[in-house]
Amino acid sequence: MQPVRGILLKLCSVLLFISMSALIKATASHVPPGEAVFFRSFFAIPVIFVWLWLRRDLATGLKVASRMGHFWRGFVGTAAMGLMFAGLGLLPLPEVTAIGYAAPLLTVIFAAMFL
Repeated sequence: MQPVRGILLKLCSVLLFISMSALIKATASHVPPGEAVFFRSFFAIPVIFVWLWLRRDLATGLKVASRMGHFWRGFVGTAAMGLMFAGLGLLPLPEVTAIGYAAPLLTVIFAAMFL
C-alpha cells in the first residue's frame, strides 16, 4: 500500500474537478451545456486511449458484453453530465457542491423508493 501516493492522486483529482467546475461556471453564459459535454468528452477520448495503451488493454478494452447496456449507460451518463453542467450554470457554485456531496445519500433514498 502507498497511502501518500493515494492521497496525492485524490488531491489531484479534486483539483481537476474543481478546475473543470470553475471553467464550466465561468463559460456557462457563452457555451450551452450540450456543447460543454461534447468538448469534455472529445478531449477525454485521447486520455482513455493512452490509458488503455499503457495498460496494454487497447485490443480488449473497447469490447463490450452488451451493446444495448453500453448504449444506455452512455446515454444516462451523458444526460447526467449535461444536467450537471446546466445546474452549474444556473446555480451558485457552493449550492452545486453541496448537492454533489449529498448525491450518494439521495441515490440511496431514490434506490429505496424506485427499486
